[in-house]
Amino acid sequence: MIDPDISSFFSGLEATIAYAKKYQENNSEEFAFEFNPLIHFYDKGENQLSDMLAFFLDPEEKHGQKRLFVDIFLKELGLTEIVGFYTNVRVKREQPTDERRKIDIVLFFDNRYAIGVENKIWAPDQNMQVSDYYDWLDKHYPNRFSLIYLTPYGHSPSAIDESRKIIIKDHSTFTINLIKLWAEKCKADKVRHFLKDFSQFVDNEIKGCMFVSVNRRFF
Repeated sequence: MIDPDISSFFSGLEATIAYAKKYQENNSEEFAFEFNPLIHFYDKGENQLSDMLAFFLDPEEKHGQKRLFVDIFLKELGLTEIVGFYTNVRVKREQPTDERRKIDIVLFFDNRYAIGVENKIWAPDQNMQVSDYYDWLDKHYPNRFSLIYLTPYGHSPSAIDESRKIIIKDHSTFTINLIKLWAEKCKADKVRHFLKDFSQFVDNEIKGCMFVSVNRRFF
């Protein structure tokens, strides 16, 4: 027998969901609740996400917010000491390594410090891939670099020596919260609205990744 309180809870939940759906239907012309150009018109995947992250991390890009986004990024990583000392930052997409691999994003701070960002959503990391990225950064910026590894839920790379210290972050909290912080601090309305769509785009990517992962596990 179903507990009356549980039955009442789900009945109320169904009514709330039905009301929300009806409200969306009746007001879709004015608010377009489900419209997000990133979801409907852009290609999905790691490259798209890396392109957008690189764009907002570059102070010279057309978002017009100068160092705001990259400084927030550094603070969220706990690299606050970098915020005060750099004059210029150069952002490079797909930085080649000596092993003919490509680091998704590298930020160069006055050629004094470098941050590599490896973004993983769908594709698994290749054999020794992250170790190769670490070695390249260490060769060119010895003791003056950080390597960030972004995955849907903060999973570690498949093969890397424990002596190689990397910063592991998850998209489900770190990246989405970072973009929301960008939106909160951004002064330009149209950029702020885009960032809100961007956070939803990342959230959908993560949910899609989780769905595929569950299906692979159980089917």
